[in-house]
Amino acid sequence: MVYEAKWFTPKVAVIWLSMCNMINYLDRGIISGAGTSIKGCLETSDHCSAFKVKNCTSGSHHHKDQQCTHCPVCSSCNLNQTGFGINTQELGYLQSSFMVGYAGAGLLFANMVHKVQPFRLIGIALSLWVIAVVMCGLSGFYCKRSESKLCDMYYMLLFGRMLSGVGEAAIAAIAVPYIDDRVSPERKGIALATYFTAIPVGTALGFIWGGKITEIFAGKWEWAFFIEAPFMVPFAISAFFIPHRLKKHKKSAMDAVAINSSEASPRDPVDVDETETKPLLPSDPDKNDENSDGLTEKSFWSHLYGCITKPVYLTMVFGYAAYTAVLSGLAFYVPLFIQKNRPCDSAWDYTQSQADFVTGAIVAGAGFVGTLIGGHMVDRAANEKDTRRTKLVYLNRQLVAQIIVSTGVALLAVVTVKPVGLFLVLGIACVLLFTSTAGINLVINWSVPTESRAMGIAVSNVCIHAFGDVPSPVAIGALDDITTPKLTMFFTLLWLCWTVVLWIACWFLSWRLPK
Repeated sequence: MVYEAKWFTPKVAVIWLSMCNMINYLDRGIISGAGTSIKGCLETSDHCSAFKVKNCTSGSHHHKDQQCTHCPVCSSCNLNQTGFGINTQELGYLQSSFMVGYAGAGLLFANMVHKVQPFRLIGIALSLWVIAVVMCGLSGFYCKRSESKLCDMYYMLLFGRMLSGVGEAAIAAIAVPYIDDRVSPERKGIALATYFTAIPVGTALGFIWGGKITEIFAGKWEWAFFIEAPFMVPFAISAFFIPHRLKKHKKSAMDAVAINSSEASPRDPVDVDETETKPLLPSDPDKNDENSDGLTEKSFWSHLYGCITKPVYLTMVFGYAAYTAVLSGLAFYVPLFIQKNRPCDSAWDYTQSQADFVTGAIVAGAGFVGTLIGGHMVDRAANEKDTRRTKLVYLNRQLVAQIIVSTGVALLAVVTVKPVGLFLVLGIACVLLFTSTAGINLVINWSVPTESRAMGIAVSNVCIHAFGDVPSPVAIGALDDITTPKLTMFFTLLWLCWTVVLWIACWFLSWRLPK
């Protein structure tokens, strides 16, 4: 007998997963939001004394000389350390280190989801996430400075960020296939859009949260972690009690004829909509053999092979990685860019808190609007009677158009002179970029065999982190340490060209799939 509580409806499931995702990304945004305070300033390691401040009056950054630069925390070059005394590249390591926990846990959860109750996995992962966040706060709380004012707890914070990736891994591996199974076809796009709006909104709230909590507690950024940890505790506990066994879907008559008829020609798994024949999990994980309709369970390597041998899947995922690298890079660098660009121009005289708020407002507003628009576009276009090939061709064509326009608009940010122009261009570019979120994940979900969807999502997330938002802050931080803010921003946005090329290839490959 299948256990499924009536109260945990598809709508409740989407809201529950979205809230977990939002809190996770709020946590991811704290490093950027409180970055200047976490980074601190130390003359010997942060090159503060090397800044050439020309013709600036004391206490002011206003002058016509465009070469005038300053260190935001200690512009007078006093060793009044408020953080770890690290450079921008080391700050980038903190932003990216979650990938260490995520990479291993994501693949592990994707394989275990066929054997273990999925929400129990989420409960375990979120419990570890809470421990990791508390550890991050303790790294600042117990930060002991020697006579040289160097803090020796940087690596504790680094380890805490690594461990936090485990929580995200469980949600990411399970949420999309779960929504794909539970939500009706005509609402699938908007459901996925709702789930993915948590990424820009959560990240933006993290900017604001990190900056404001640091400001309220007089530079004590660790309280941003301490206060957020209790938000996830109810979700971590409730996950152990949420019904987790999915209702067994019945085969449609059309599927039965196509699959069982001896006259039916074999088809590539990508063209068979298997969602109605085999859901994410068996009806009862403890009775696999009784409820699998004769379908044997695949091994980890079989699921992995079923994903990495699909050209449509691979080109979409690697394009998505470049796309993620740019979005993550902007989230990390825009607050710093606002503070460092044209420092002698009074129009650009923004504090850390102000830069965080503006960046957060842009990302949250544009991300929320863009993701929902993209979800509606998918729902309006997706016809359940169409084959997967037809759906993939349409979605890829839509994604190519979106990324080409987005890239062109985003590059205009480099030539803006006034901050208002920068905010307007970035806002429009982010709306356009986020319209592709639902479409990207449906292409990934539909380009692999149905029983391998969890693995497909997990591998995709590992790739976009490994080649996207993990190296992006580190590379941008290293580039910012040796060049100007304008050039750093330009090369960051230029990386979208890889997405354009790969998604065009994905579109053409989808045309070549069997009809």
